[in-house]
Amino acid sequence: MIQRDVLRPFVSEYDRTGLASREKLLAYLLLLSRAKSGQTKWGPGGYSEFEHEFAWGSIKNGDRYLKALLDPLETKGCISVRPETPRRLIVEVAEPPARFRYFSSVADPALLAWTRVVTAEGLSLYLVLGSLCLSDEEPFEFDSSWFENRFGKWRDTARAKYYHRLFENLTSNGLLEVRKVDGTYVVVSVSDLPDSIAGSERQSFYYPTFDRPPLSPPVCARIWEADGRKCVYCGVTLVGGAYQVDHVIPLYMNGARSDERNLGTSCDACNARRKWFKDLGDPRTSDRWREVLPHTWRGRVVSDVEEAEIEEDGVQRRVPVISTGTT
Repeated sequence: MIQRDVLRPFVSEYDRTGLASREKLLAYLLLLSRAKSGQTKWGPGGYSEFEHEFAWGSIKNGDRYLKALLDPLETKGCISVRPETPRRLIVEVAEPPARFRYFSSVADPALLAWTRVVTAEGLSLYLVLGSLCLSDEEPFEFDSSWFENRFGKWRDTARAKYYHRLFENLTSNGLLEVRKVDGTYVVVSVSDLPDSIAGSERQSFYYPTFDRPPLSPPVCARIWEADGRKCVYCGVTLVGGAYQVDHVIPLYMNGARSDERNLGTSCDACNARRKWFKDLGDPRTSDRWREVLPHTWRGRVVSDVEEAEIEEDGVQRRVPVISTGTT
């Protein structure tokens, strides 16, 4: 368990490390937590293995990003990194240097379990905002621009549009109480981090990237061929590998993950305009996905789109029921 008294100095100790962002510190904290359970070596692996183990989130050029994430930790003597191949690393955790010793008291194998509930990014928000709130001894107010300027962007991208989902998950699991007032976030209260995730709810429809393996290339190719190598939303022809396989009912709206009734070929532009993260109400029942529907499906013109519920991996999920007419 991480108690509030232990959490309070987290930000001041972070500042002492000289690290440029919270994600670098969290990477070390999770590696240190593994070491406490006897696993002082991580790897060999690349970003896909790192993301899968620590619920870090998907990213393009992940292996390059992972090296940039770990390099400062090696420079400061926290870890040693040895490449096995150009894309696979072996990481050894060293004895914490003086400026990092506080984090040995924070590191705990329970942190690894909590990433599966709130994601690594959510855990970083709990640690940083919890510390700031406890240090102020009153509700702590902030906006997303200040936060990212102060503690860095997660995976080098602006994350403001995702914060409400992350805070909702932290609140529903009793770790932080966060409210939004006139565009400003207010951390009202902070709880101890339990040493067990028993009874916590992993909201996989909010956080699809760590809750499933990526779709295999053969599955993607089969969907692309079945859709006539065209985007099902706008009809543009997609050649080579320049396509995406999209979930018609998004995963964060509890759409089915691998059922092919929920998989359609999409161009980058249509995939981007189907990302709704705000004002969803309950995402599990939201109909926002209907704002951009397929015009064609498996090479035929769509005549109607309904919805059904199926069981997938023991969980009730949503799929579209798409009726088609002519080719």
